[in-house]
Amino acid sequence: MIWPARRGRQVTAVDVSRTAPERAAATAPDITGRVAWTRADLTVREPLLPPPVPTTPATPSCGRGA
Repeated sequence: MIWPARRGRQVTAVDVSRTAPERAAATAPDITGRVAWTRADLTVREPLLPPPVPTTPATPSCGRGA
C-alpha cells in the first residue's frame, strides 16, 4: 500500500495483525493521510458493499415490435 500512496493515491490497507499497520505507518510517515490503516478479522465474513437494490424487470415499450 505504500507504493501507490507515495504516488498520490488514496488507499486502504487491511491486515490481521494489530502491530503491522502501526509498523508500516511508522516506516512511511510521508504518506500520512493517504492510507487508511485497518485491522480486520478475516475469519468473520462481513459484506464489503451493501446489497444491491432490487430492480424491476424491463418492460417492453408500447409501439415497439409487433
